[in-house]
Amino acid sequence: MSEPERDPDVVILLATALASHRVLHGAALDTLVTDVPFALLKDAQLAALPALVDDLDGEPRNVLLTLARALHTVETGAIVAKDQAAAVAARRVDPAGADLLLAAAREYLGEGQVDWDRESSQVSSLAQSLITLIQRTSAEA
Repeated sequence: MSEPERDPDVVILLATALASHRVLHGAALDTLVTDVPFALLKDAQLAALPALVDDLDGEPRNVLLTLARALHTVETGAIVAKDQAAAVAARRVDPAGADLLLAAAREYLGEGQVDWDRESSQVSSLAQSLITLIQRTSAEA
């Protein structure tokens, strides 16, 4: 049997489920588990950053949108849809990064396509900007 591990994604997934689940049958999730404390959620978002960075080359759209959502979450404690988080985060980055983030959101919604190979240098720059904002926001709160 393997040893238990700490996985920040579990905290994030639980908070996401609590924020957006629909009861199809049985008890509502919030009657079974308690809310995720904001400090724990914020710590989980920070702990998940290295794994996200590792996925940047393979899944740039998903990573950028996840970083945008992480920024929104550490600022507000709320978990929102990735396209909504991208719209908010786009106001916090430089114009080129904002354009790429909004293009990623459109692609996520099936409303366009991005040539991620062509955008690779901008992807790295935008990811680093979002990570810096997440870390700075976490330190301030």
